[in-house]
Amino acid sequence: MPEGTVWLKKVGNSLVPTDDDSRKLFGLIPENVMVLTNVRTPRNPNQLRLIWHLARLVFDNTEQFDSAEHVMEQIKIGTGYSVRTLLVIPGVGEVWQVRGKSIAYESMPQNEFAAWLETALDYVAAELLPGVDRDEIVKHIQELMAPAPQKRQGRKRPRS
Repeated sequence: MPEGTVWLKKVGNSLVPTDDDSRKLFGLIPENVMVLTNVRTPRNPNQLRLIWHLARLVFDNTEQFDSAEHVMEQIKIGTGYSVRTLLVIPGVGEVWQVRGKSIAYESMPQNEFAAWLETALDYVAAELLPGVDRDEIVKHIQELMAPAPQKRQGRKRPRS
């Protein structure tokens, strides 16, 4: 029995593969064989792109972070989406470590991610980019995410 991730969409009372890789893997499943599934809604790719553009925007416009990944960690911690762990370090003693939790698809359902994204935008506007309006931040990121205009592919006109 093949194993892997098959991306499906619901059509009527059936689940249909959405891309070539999924169709190929789905096609390897023998007919009339029971298959166990774990159904979940995938992350909204535009929201995922938005949060990473947000981290990059903060990184590019502040000097307190080493990378966009460092900004992302701060956003998670600053919004409370984090975990504390007590470490016992020889020669130092007890130290609390705070780390951001995972925002991966399998770690955070889409509805929770959408709500957290709103909190993250509020946090960035209030704490990391103070003085910059939240709506302006979102507008700027959406402009960055917009597809580049395509050149028209028309016939060249002869010069007179």
